Amino acid sequence: MSAASHFEPGRELPPLSTGPILRHHLVEWCAAENDYFNIHYDDKAATAMGLAGCPIQGTYKFALFSKMIEVWLAGRGRIVGLSARYRMPDFEGASLRIEGTVLKREARRLTVELSLTNEAGQRTTDGLAQIELYDEL
Repeated sequence: MSAASHFEPGRELPPLSTGPILRHHLVEWCAAENDYFNIHYDDKAATAMGLAGCPIQGTYKFALFSKMIEVWLAGRGRIVGLSARYRMPDFEGASLRIEGTVLKREARRLTVELSLTNEAGQRTTDGLAQIELYDEL
């Protein structure tokens, strides 16, 4: 495969699988963000809000999108825009799969569609990334 075809529309990015995401991961993420909203580490607080358990932070899932793209780019470009739409929560203990597909290419600019699914195969988060390649490939 040529470097150019690596970035053509329809190209699927190598998926990233992670998990199970445990309580200590959620607490570490709270510390990294300096946001200690207790539903992410306290079962009683989470259930009091009507949740099935401690939810994985949306920003944690957002960072997983970025991680997958950075691995795929391997230093050949940078993320210039990233968005996410959270369709449903994922909870402590979940194993997640992140996937992406190149939707569009205009010279050095790529648009990549992203998705995050849980172990039940439910698509829980959608995303869109805008990427700028460093070289004209």
